[in-house]
Amino acid sequence: DREPVDWFGPVGPKVSGSQVWAAAITQAFREAVEILRDRFGSKKEIWSWGRCHRLTFKHGLSEVPVLAKIFNIGPFSIGGDANTVFQAGPLDIDPFANVNAVPALRLIIELSKPPVAHFALAGGQSGKRKDSTTAGLIDDWLIGRLRPLHTDRKILETVTMGSLRLIPKN
Repeated sequence: DREPVDWFGPVGPKVSGSQVWAAAITQAFREAVEILRDRFGSKKEIWSWGRCHRLTFKHGLSEVPVLAKIFNIGPFSIGGDANTVFQAGPLDIDPFANVNAVPALRLIIELSKPPVAHFALAGGQSGKRKDSTTAGLIDDWLIGRLRPLHTDRKILETVTMGSLRLIPKN
């Protein structure tokens, strides 16, 4: 049976058979509209996924409220959810909770010779607030634009802004 009548609980008096599906879907739609009206007001033209689906890139020092204002980046309206290619969702059962589960890195590698790779990194390359690389990759990541990930040493040396060499003490 394509629309089993026992999938839904009671949806109202005098509703049976194939009417159960239509009644359940209509009821769910009306309840969803009411929730949106409560959260965002009656102007449907300003309702958007991004108004309830927000992402803030949180710094390690953001547990201190005063420092959160300085170090956190965002919030940003973001599309997708846990079940889409552009994954972004809350780690909460409330679908309106702030987004806090995203892929930190998107990486595509073509296994040719030499390999060709492209990436998008959530945020930036530095956690230092005034550093130009702190949020330098956010825009690309938000819209899904990829950057080349250079694997050739000569090319890498021409595009590198700087380097950090860490040498452990013996």
